[in-house]
Amino acid sequence: MKIAMVAPEKLPLPGNGSVEICILGIARELAQRHQVTIISRQMQGLAATEQIDGITIQRVPATSPVMYTKAVIRLLSQQPYDVIQVDNRPRSMATIKRAFPRTPVVLYLHSLTFAQPGPSKLTLMKKLIGLPSIVNP
Repeated sequence: MKIAMVAPEKLPLPGNGSVEICILGIARELAQRHQVTIISRQMQGLAATEQIDGITIQRVPATSPVMYTKAVIRLLSQQPYDVIQVDNRPRSMATIKRAFPRTPVVLYLHSLTFAQPGPSKLTLMKKLIGLPSIVNP
């Protein structure tokens, strides 16, 4: 399988943050059997494209979350992927899913930030990812 993993726009990969460490660890395991590309933010001193442990890391500009997501979509459009994993960014995941409606897009949340209890958070999450609202009888 060809798997794309989209890192959050805040820190580049490889990195020392817990999310970045987790993404790279999962990618290493997947790369033993699949073709894995991680998309991360550009950072001075890091190459635009790099190979680490059989994983391709491609870096795009991240001047804002919206611009980063647009750059990610442009990069994803260059070749087909069997699955796209978006880490910690529900809004970006929803935008990417709209751009690639026939490709499975998975949201991996590393914390409860977007999953706090309460009807307003649940409604927002469903709206972002396109799930129907549940109506209580």
